[in-house]
Amino acid sequence: MPWSEIARLAGCDWRTAKKYLSGPPRPPRYRPRPSTGKLIDAFTGTIDAWLRTSKGTLHATTIYERLAAEPYHFPGSYQRVKQ
Repeated sequence: MPWSEIARLAGCDWRTAKKYLSGPPRPPRYRPRPSTGKLIDAFTGTIDAWLRTSKGTLHATTIYERLAAEPYHFPGSYQRVKQ
């Protein structure tokens, strides 16, 4: 019996019928993704220096405003800094 006829009887596409009736299903082959890092990683040294000079009383809003300003141009959002 052709795959198209089996698919018509089952109410699916012929490729789907062939996939499920051809043999045991193969498990998907996933590879681990390479780590891309975080946007904030490039600025952690700068932030640590700011925190050391301010005795740890610097707020996340102030850090974000400084990073978004002229010399740094941080591309991330406030939420990335807050985390």
